[in-house]
Amino acid sequence: MNSRSLPALRIALGLTCSVIALAPQIASAQPKVEVAKDLPAKERERLQLAVDAMTKDRPKKDYAAAKKKLSKALELCKADKCPTADQAQIEFYLGIAQAEGGDEKAAQTSFEHALAINPNLDASGGLSSPPTDRAYAAAKAKVAPATAVQAPAAPPPTDTGFTQPSASTGDQAFNGVGGAAYQPGLGFVLGGNGTASTVKTDGVPINVKVPKLDQSSVWDNLYMRYNFGLAYTSYKFETQTAGQKKTGGLMLDVHLGAGLPLWKFLVPSIDVGFSGGKVGDSPKILVFSGGDYEMWALNTDARVGLDIAPLDWFQIGGFAGGYLNVYSPSLENLPGEPSGGGTGKGPLYGARARIGHDFFVEVSYAWRVGEFATGRYRRIEVGGLDDDDTGWSFYWEAREQPKQTAGAAASQDERLLGTMPLNYSLGLSFRNY
Repeated sequence: MNSRSLPALRIALGLTCSVIALAPQIASAQPKVEVAKDLPAKERERLQLAVDAMTKDRPKKDYAAAKKKLSKALELCKADKCPTADQAQIEFYLGIAQAEGGDEKAAQTSFEHALAINPNLDASGGLSSPPTDRAYAAAKAKVAPATAVQAPAAPPPTDTGFTQPSASTGDQAFNGVGGAAYQPGLGFVLGGNGTASTVKTDGVPINVKVPKLDQSSVWDNLYMRYNFGLAYTSYKFETQTAGQKKTGGLMLDVHLGAGLPLWKFLVPSIDVGFSGGKVGDSPKILVFSGGDYEMWALNTDARVGLDIAPLDWFQIGGFAGGYLNVYSPSLENLPGEPSGGGTGKGPLYGARARIGHDFFVEVSYAWRVGEFATGRYRRIEVGGLDDDDTGWSFYWEAREQPKQTAGAAASQDERLLGTMPLNYSLGLSFRNY
């Protein structure tokens, strides 16, 4: 690291600390925080990892992702032989992620390493939580005696008739009683290092249980869901004179919503979306498809879901809601066929399951129940997700069991709409689900 980059790096670290201290208040917004772009690439990479871990993963309580990014940042820092102060700062953040993730022993070790280099690192304010405070206090108590500066010895007393007591035997300030350690702002907290106390008591000390303090809101975990897709979609219908006909074209698919992870494994969600475009017997791009017969199609739906995700690589759940499909065919060139539009609507419900994370396979099954569009729809997705659950997928969806048309006695609209719903779609999507 050259001397020119050091001021910028210090500014970047300072901004990072400020943002992290405010993270609990801005977690629901999840702002994009970037380090200074004039830093060398390697420095910028490890600093961005630390920023993302503490401003994106930690507010969502995705401590596994936060620890992964901070561990990688620490490895990069050591490999580049960065200043020890930078290593201490990153390892200090790693300790916070470890403590809040349930591993206080590992957190204490990380804090000890960091405090041994920089004893001024502070876990208060937005960085504070009950498990962090316990691990930090234990590390501080263990590191402080070894790093404290010894005061110069007092000069010998001039009055030989009075013996000055030794500083090592006099009363000292205490920071713990029994199994409870004192922490600023919290008082005596159970689980501290009881041996750090210098107070001698008779009998067995009484350990007072301290209620668990929860400094975060459940709404801090709320995140936005999205799925943007582009697919080649095929529809089919029965004509009176030419038998079955198919139309096709590129269709746009957009779904937006929100999810709220609870207790790290239960995820209720709500999503709304639409897909639509123009298809025809001469498929082209979006609105340019056409031919002797063509059709505009708009499919909308809204659904609520509940998923169980006990592991990062496995998720299963179900959903329910409703749908509305609008078709507007133009079939003037086919004798006896209608050119007016129609609609199909009704409830929908289904189930889904995902296996894997960095590379995943997801399958879902949906039932749409309506006058014309009744059928079972199956969908298969194959793709990859990043640590923050954003990624991509290729998908295929098909209507497995279309409703049979009623025959010659059916009206033109009934016959047309009874077979017009989705034949199949094959496309690519970008998602955060």
